[in-house]
Amino acid sequence: MRDEEMISELAELTQQHLAAARYLIRSRLPELFVVVFMATDRIQHHLWRHLDSKHPRYDPIRSLQLASRILELYCQLDTAVGELMALAAPDALTVVLSDHGFNGCYRALSVNAWLASKGWLVPKVGAGTRGSVAHGLRWLRQVPNVRRLKQVLPGLRKVSMVDAWRPDPTAWIDWGQTQAFFSDVGGIRINLRGREPQGIVAPKQYDGLREQLVNDLLTLRDPQTGAAPITAVYQREELYSGPYVPMAPDLIVEPRRDANDPRNNYMLAYGASPTGALFSEPAGLNGNHDLDGILLAAGPGVEPGPITEAHLWDLAPTLCQALGIPLPPALDGRVIPQLVTKKAVNYGPTMIKTSEAKADGLSTKDEATVADRLRALGYLS
Repeated sequence: MRDEEMISELAELTQQHLAAARYLIRSRLPELFVVVFMATDRIQHHLWRHLDSKHPRYDPIRSLQLASRILELYCQLDTAVGELMALAAPDALTVVLSDHGFNGCYRALSVNAWLASKGWLVPKVGAGTRGSVAHGLRWLRQVPNVRRLKQVLPGLRKVSMVDAWRPDPTAWIDWGQTQAFFSDVGGIRINLRGREPQGIVAPKQYDGLREQLVNDLLTLRDPQTGAAPITAVYQREELYSGPYVPMAPDLIVEPRRDANDPRNNYMLAYGASPTGALFSEPAGLNGNHDLDGILLAAGPGVEPGPITEAHLWDLAPTLCQALGIPLPPALDGRVIPQLVTKKAVNYGPTMIKTSEAKADGLSTKDEATVADRLRALGYLS
C-alpha cells in the first residue's frame, strides 16, 4: 500500500470509529464508554520516516508533503475527541490515554535468528516460508466460503489474501531439537517438556537455561554499531504475580531505546527465518513504541495542572473510584488523585472481597476454533 493510500484509509477508518462511537453513546447512554482510535499507532509505525529528518529513508520533498497530511490526521483525531466530549454529560470524566509513546527505529534484531545461531533453536531442513505462503494463497483462492464472505461482507474486499490467510510463522522450527523460541508477545518461551506440545527441555534444566539466555542476551553486541541491542531481560515472576503468570513468556526481553537518538533504538523481530541476518533495517516499520505515553483528563473532579506520576495500571482503579465502584483487593495500581478530587462523585466503600470462581466458557478446542476464524478474517495475528 502506498503511503498516501494508508493515510487516506486511516482517515476513513477514524471517521467510521467516530460514527460508531456517536451512535453507541446516543443510543445506549453508557456510564462508561471507551473507544480506541488506531490511526496514530499505524501512522507512526509505518510512516515515522516522514517525520524524522535524520531517518535514512527520509525524502526532503516527499516527506515534507506527507508530514502535512499526517498532521491533518492528528487534527481529525482532535476534532473527534471534541465531538465525543460534547456528547458526554456535563459532569463526565474524560480521559485521553495512549498506552505508549513512539520514536524512530533504525535497527531490528531477529531474536529467533540469534537463538538459531547459538544452537537453541533449530530450523527444519530446507525450511522456508515463501513457498508455503504461495501455496496457501493458491489454495485459499479456490475456497468458495472465502469468495462468498467477500460477497456478503463488502468490507472484506479490502482484505488481501495475505491478510486473510496467515500461515503459522513457526512452521519452519524443528521442535524436536529446539530448546527456546521467541514468541509474538515480546518474550522467549522455553520448549519445556510437559508444558509445550513438543517440549524437550527437562524441568531440572529450566532455571539454568533461563540464566544462560539472560547472560548471553545482555552481552550481545551489534557488529555494525557496537551497541548493546538489549537493555534488560526479565524472568516473568520478576514482573508479574497472580494465577496467570504461567501464561507469560519465560523471559521478557526489553530492547534498547534512546529518546534522544533514534539511531540507537532497536526493534525485536519475530518469526524471521534464521537463515537471514541477525541485524537489519526493520522491514516495513520505521517507528516503534516508546515507554512513555500520554494522559490527559478533563471534568469537574479533575485538579488542573500536571500529572506528575501515573502508570497504565493506575487507570482501572481510578475509573472505579470515579464511578463509585468498590476496588477489588487484588487490583494493581493506585487511584490517581488529580483525576478524582472531592468534587467528584461519592465513591462509597473502597474495597470489596472477591472470590476465585471458574467461569463457564468455551472449551480449549472451541477457543482454538474461534481464534482460527478470527485470524482468517485478519482480526488476530
